Amino acid sequence: AVLVPEPGRSLPDLDLGSDLPSAVNPPSGCAFHPRCPRAFAPCPTIEPRILRDEKGLVVCHLHDARIRDGSKEGTTLS
Repeated sequence: AVLVPEPGRSLPDLDLGSDLPSAVNPPSGCAFHPRCPRAFAPCPTIEPRILRDEKGLVVCHLHDARIRDGSKEGTTLS
């Protein structure tokens, strides 16, 4: 894949901190849950799916309606 620069597009500051998870012993569930300020109950135990939303691809339970709301909506790629 080739990244195409988008001048002027800002990226959100998620403030994930500087403590990186161990590459040898990664955390269970979502790899970002130990340092994500928006982590919630499923994050430590369920690995998020790759989803497509209106902005592109995303790998986060907050964007997965099946996890977030208990419904069956969303377009999965995995």
